[in-house]
Amino acid sequence: MKPINFPEVNVVLQKPKNMNDSECGALPIFRTPAGCCISCWKPTWKEIFNIFRSRKIWIWVWSGTSQPPIAIDTSNPFSTKVAS
Repeated sequence: MKPINFPEVNVVLQKPKNMNDSECGALPIFRTPAGCCISCWKPTWKEIFNIFRSRKIWIWVWSGTSQPPIAIDTSNPFSTKVAS
């Protein structure tokens, strides 16, 4: 999956200095006043098929000795529409 821009982006996080472009890239995010970071990712058709087939999504977090709190969702957090 690739991170994508979205209208609410207010910060772009850069890759760590110890990683190269093939390992990591810039990440457009919306940073809330409370410090939560929201990003949007677009899967390829192959990834969509794999999600549909396995019904699983795997999250990788490079963070050192502990994992920071994270969440993954399929609903747009900026949408004012309520799911029916």
